[in-house]
Amino acid sequence: MHTLNFWHKLHIYRKEVIVLALLCSSFLPARAQLSQEINLPNHDNRRIHYGAVFGLHSRSYNIRYSEAFVSDPSLNTLHSITPLKTTGLSAGFIFNFRFADNLDVKLNAQVGIYEYQVQYRYFDGANEIVDTQLQEPVNAEFPMLVKYKSQRRKNFRMYLVAGINPSIEASARNKREGVEEILLTKGINLSAEYGFGMDFYYPYFKFSPEIRFSNGLLNIIDQQNNKYSIGIERMVTNSVTLYFHFAG
Repeated sequence: MHTLNFWHKLHIYRKEVIVLALLCSSFLPARAQLSQEINLPNHDNRRIHYGAVFGLHSRSYNIRYSEAFVSDPSLNTLHSITPLKTTGLSAGFIFNFRFADNLDVKLNAQVGIYEYQVQYRYFDGANEIVDTQLQEPVNAEFPMLVKYKSQRRKNFRMYLVAGINPSIEASARNKREGVEEILLTKGINLSAEYGFGMDFYYPYFKFSPEIRFSNGLLNIIDQQNNKYSIGIERMVTNSVTLYFHFAG
């Protein structure tokens, strides 16, 4: 059984966090940070801002085995179900509302292109058989987040962000129900998201790299009771994402 908590999440994705942090640091706009001039001095006085967001994801499923995994005779040769980490992309628009001096509400509308892989390993006598189920969904996502900001230091500030992300599957090439027996998932998901980022103020726009974790809250396994779903009681999505925000 898997435990979903912050420290376990950091342990699982420690390599991805290091890589994303290095990528993030490579994009630090030193010019904006070290400039003696204050860029966009009245930017934070406006109530509403608009912008664009791009994301690079490392994603996987997190599963909990069912009782049938141990007791069902049809699964006697199945010895493991292993979700693999894969990558994805997203892009969309930002609506940012300044609620207080150090508190914003962020609403995003974005499209995510993902890939999920789950390996089923069977022992057939002396041989091991690996059956990989591939899913390639395209999701419409609507993150709703609260952003808590530190005090601005010249052209730089830090922030924390947390909220929820409802998503709807717009299309998926894996959904061939009735054609063959495959792993199927539900088309609606809800995730809790939390992370941290940095605002850098340029003369004409604000650039904000951000690392965000996501834990799925809904069980998305489609219990059609075929050989792929019967061994799984619960399946949720997990991800760590490097976002790039651009706001005018």
